[in-house]
Amino acid sequence: MNQILSFEEKGRLSSHMKKTVKTFSLLMIAFGIIITAEGGYSIAKNKKTKAEGITTIEEAEKIKPEISLEQNNSKLEVKIDGKEEISNITYRWSNDADEKELLAASGRKSYTGEIDVPNGTNELSIKVVYANAKNFPFEQKQTFTSNSTKIKLAVVQIDQNMKMKITVEDQTGIDNVAFRWNNDLETIKKPEVGEEKEMELITDIPFGENTLHVTAINKFGEKSEKSQQVKGTAKPEVNATLYADGKLVLFVTARDNIKNIEFTLNGEEFTLNFEEYLEQGYTVEDLKAVPGLTLETNEVGKILGVTYEYQTTEETNELEITAMTEYTSQTVGGTLKRPAE
Repeated sequence: MNQILSFEEKGRLSSHMKKTVKTFSLLMIAFGIIITAEGGYSIAKNKKTKAEGITTIEEAEKIKPEISLEQNNSKLEVKIDGKEEISNITYRWSNDADEKELLAASGRKSYTGEIDVPNGTNELSIKVVYANAKNFPFEQKQTFTSNSTKIKLAVVQIDQNMKMKITVEDQTGIDNVAFRWNNDLETIKKPEVGEEKEMELITDIPFGENTLHVTAINKFGEKSEKSQQVKGTAKPEVNATLYADGKLVLFVTARDNIKNIEFTLNGEEFTLNFEEYLEQGYTVEDLKAVPGLTLETNEVGKILGVTYEYQTTEETNELEITAMTEYTSQTVGGTLKRPAE
């Protein structure tokens, strides 16, 4: 009957002067458009340029960084070689709402890293800003296509928090799934026949506070990782003994606080609701004084063991017991016959 399961006001200009200024302005706008359209870069100049560092477009053109973008399936390798100290690097895909930062101020002149390529066809805009030319961001745009499907990885608690279910889906094919509890050794699973695109694994949760680490890898070598903190519980152990004199003794032990015990004896229902008694102002010591009831508690007063005695006159007894803790429960039942004296 024992069961344990793990669970983001100056003078006016003359009209001639006005015309001259207007004509000059139009020429400057046209010149700016030509500069913007030239090459794969666009250089934007802030109107409030400070008199320090790089102050003209011509100066900025001489220090263009070299930006190399190389795609490998759903990953994009980014290499940037600058001629000055880089202040920051940002990027945004055409379907992104905001820019994302690749590099913040670090004193470096170069950068190498990876970014994910979203599924489908998308345009990437990547910007490099020098520390001494903050008014002149260098921007490069390029379009990439990825037909890779992201690995779907889900981790959920089941069976009254005593087990974890790991679900992995990938239409390109799963290579392997590895998981480990805390700092334990990894368990690595390969898909069986028929599981190449979807796998499901179930593992027991160790008792107490734990962290589960899961890594799923598909046939392209793409990786999806997830870590989740969970608290492992254990079902209470429930037993009963009927003695020759008709004394029925119930035994319940648990690793979590026992909240209440319900039992049905020959159709009659009984309840020992410790949680309710304590909420009403009774103490654990008050409960220990109840005739026929013995409690075992820990240093903070949680009830971890219960023994309850009840007298029956029946020779044959139908008994069902349910014990509930903070996180789980256990129900056992059966027929008890009074032994001969």
